[in-house]
This record gives sequence, structure tokens and C-alpha cells, in this order.
Amino acid sequence: MDGVEVLGLYFSASWCAPCVETTPLLASAYASLRSRGKGLELLLVPQDRSEAAFDEYRGRMPWPSLTLGGQLPAALMGHYQVTSLPALVLLDKSGALI
Repeated sequence: MDGVEVLGLYFSASWCAPCVETTPLLASAYASLRSRGKGLELLLVPQDRSEAAFDEYRGRMPWPSLTLGGQLPAALMGHYQVTSLPALVLLDKSGALI
């Protein structure tokens, strides 16, 4: 991704109360950093249980998302040893964990 210095993988779900509380704070910080030209991009790694819940929750976020379901969200959770939600994993432009 051109211009991206830091990629954040945001592991979150609509059924998770701490996630619902964190998402607006993260969205505000994201908007502030992006408006100042910072090379940050976030990507939602959804952990929702239904498409309807995912669609509604996803609408609160100004960043892109992986699709719900499939193997990639679970694989990323395992790879980055995410054991609770919400979780934010930051990667540099080479893909190394920050």
C-alpha cells in the first residue's frame, strides 16, 4: 500500500463490549492521524458471529475490513497470538511487528 508506514490489524467484534467502547476512540485517533498526513492504515479483522451484526458494526469504522468468515481472520489471530478482544497489532511497512 503506497504511503502506508504502519498497518494496524484491529481484531474486534460487535458482541464485545470493550470493542464497542474502543472503536469510536480508535476511529477518532485514526481520523486525526490521517488528516495530519500520517502513513497509518487500519484493517478490521472481524470476529462477529453473523453477517447482519458485522455489517452494522463495520459501518462505524472509517477503515477497510477483511470479509467475515473464512480462514484468514482465525489464521491472523493465531499468527499474532491474539487471545482477547479488542486487539490492535501494528506492523511496519516491511510487515514486521512493532
